[in-house]
Amino acid sequence: RKDTLRIAQSYSGIGSVYSDLGDNEQALEYMQKALDLSIILKQKKGEAAIRNNIAGVYKDLGSIERAFHNVRIAERLNQESGNDYWLSINYTMFSDLYSKLYKMDSARYYLFKANEFTLKEGSTNDSIDMFRKTGIYYFKVDSVEKALNMFNQGILISRKLGSLKSEANF
Repeated sequence: RKDTLRIAQSYSGIGSVYSDLGDNEQALEYMQKALDLSIILKQKKGEAAIRNNIAGVYKDLGSIERAFHNVRIAERLNQESGNDYWLSINYTMFSDLYSKLYKMDSARYYLFKANEFTLKEGSTNDSIDMFRKTGIYYFKVDSVEKALNMFNQGILISRKLGSLKSEANF
């Protein structure tokens, strides 16, 4: 059981690397292996995390309905297990998906819902990511001033951390 869990985690990590490299087919192959093992092991938190990652790959592929399907299951699993951190990540994914569909009211709802958790319990890196995503949202709804404000706040935090990578993402 412990070895199977480690194998699932390894598959998930390999899938994430392929996703970062833009090889979505390979990413899905490894993430599906990880998902299958997580389901066998009845690891709800692991299944939820993997499903959210799979949703991200489907989003990148433009398969929005498949992305929604996976993130909805992840949301339910995270609600059942009380995993608020990953639930906030699910909300961020919902926001990204609705934004892709230009359903900006729904995108805003989920973005601000994720931000509530980030403000209470998130890490500094989570805050930086939320400033970037909120800036993108405001830019899309034609509020350039608010977008620039969000981007500038994120850049300031990135500089305080000394994170050129975070700063470069703005």
